[in-house]
Amino acid sequence: MPTTPAQPSETQLPAAQHETEQPNTSPEPQPQAQPKAAHPLRSRNFILLVAGQGISLFGNMMLRFAMSMWVLDETGSATAFASILAISFVPMILGVQGNLWCEHVPTAEHAEHMIWPRLLAIAEVGWSAPERKDYDDFHARVLDAVAWMQQRGYHPFDQKNAVGPRPESLDTLHCLSTGRQVVYRTPYSPKYPAAGDASLTDGLCGGWNYGDRRWQGWLDTDVELVVDLGERQPVKRIAACFMQGFYADIWMPRAVEISVSDDDRHYTPLAVVENDIPFEYKQDCYREFGWSGQTAARYVRLKALHNGHPGGWIFTDEIIVE
Repeated sequence: MPTTPAQPSETQLPAAQHETEQPNTSPEPQPQAQPKAAHPLRSRNFILLVAGQGISLFGNMMLRFAMSMWVLDETGSATAFASILAISFVPMILGVQGNLWCEHVPTAEHAEHMIWPRLLAIAEVGWSAPERKDYDDFHARVLDAVAWMQQRGYHPFDQKNAVGPRPESLDTLHCLSTGRQVVYRTPYSPKYPAAGDASLTDGLCGGWNYGDRRWQGWLDTDVELVVDLGERQPVKRIAACFMQGFYADIWMPRAVEISVSDDDRHYTPLAVVENDIPFEYKQDCYREFGWSGQTAARYVRLKALHNGHPGGWIFTDEIIVE
């Protein structure tokens, strides 16, 4: 039994733009009217085709990284993609392709925000020889290109204010739950399995992008998870992070119930942490639902309650027990 009251974790909202944020769709102040100068990159067509096949080959995978800005310093990682291809395919690659899905892109300005400077990253992969790729040089060119676009009335992502990768994703966690078995009372969606059954206790937190293979997803359901610590142990903190992505129909859980048990049958409630992120909040955001105090247990259970909006996803990346 806990001897101190539950301490819900604070909401974590992004303090600056990051690579997967959607722009605010409210009207923006329009710059001084002036003719848009032709930019050589605007007329380029980015294609990845397989000669004789007529199909895309990992084109969407490359775009997934480009659309999340690859943190820009990953533009050289296309070489790693090539290494997983059959040798017979490599000579058949003609180029690279980038797609922008526009279901939630209502204006041309919004489309420009989503495209630029991401197409520059695709161009860097497709047109620069591996031995000539240099991140510092590329980043400087991107900042110059963004400034050029802004001066001429375009609406690119403001790369100079990007915050880089999500800090939590850069370190490997080591805690009581690391490497422990997770019992999925609610199976995750096969569309977003992350790395499978070990994902939530592998010590790897997700980045900004729910498709980075570290975030697991559930559609239209409450989520119940149990971590088996192997033996009864003192526990001081239990937490899990969730994300909200308005345009991807990803919502914070309505609440997260946290409880513990010695036999996986009789559970003692520790906390019910309510969500405080508005449903209408349109910027990507990340919130830790957690408890801290003093208790001891072998089994730790989290129940994330769906907010009731049809077609809504719940995503989490790691269960932390300390």
